[in-house]
Amino acid sequence: MGKDDVISETVASYDITAEQYTEEWFDRGLDDHLARFAEMLPQGGCVLDVGGGHGRDSLALALMGFDMFLIDLSTRLMAAGRRRGVAVSMAQADLRFMPFRDACFDGLWACASLVHLPRADMAPALREMARVTAPGGVLFLSMRTGRGSGWECLQGGLRRFYTYCSGDEVIGCLTESGWDPLSWQEDPPHWFSVLSRRKEIP
Repeated sequence: MGKDDVISETVASYDITAEQYTEEWFDRGLDDHLARFAEMLPQGGCVLDVGGGHGRDSLALALMGFDMFLIDLSTRLMAAGRRRGVAVSMAQADLRFMPFRDACFDGLWACASLVHLPRADMAPALREMARVTAPGGVLFLSMRTGRGSGWECLQGGLRRFYTYCSGDEVIGCLTESGWDPLSWQEDPPHWFSVLSRRKEIP
């Protein structure tokens, strides 16, 4: 199975379970992480929610006054968010090949989105994210803790692909991809998050 097949099957699982997934997760906000991220952004700044799904976090940031844009590959997840009142701009797009000009966002919010990429795609994706972020812009990234990669099985024969990483691995990948990691936080039981700033472009 090729890496694009891995991503396609994962997206299909989200499409099929979009309403159930939204019902389970929409009201479970990440208030502390969102507050720290928001403090690092210019007032009213332009923020991209990368792989934002139903838009729970986009809605929270929009209510803080930020100009939000959300991309995801699951159209049904985005539609589920619309039905719950998420009124930010949305588009179906691949985070590895984003349809935006260089340096157009003040911040990127990537909550549990890069976890579905094959490991070989992580550094290119982070470079693409750096490309669309203004120098000095901020990235929030959350990842699954562990080693290797594999499928997690769901009911009905559905499954999702995950890549597991150590904090050191992700920080190294960020540093090589145009980012200055600023802080790292463990999010038990199986997650961690990193706040980074876009390096200045010479």
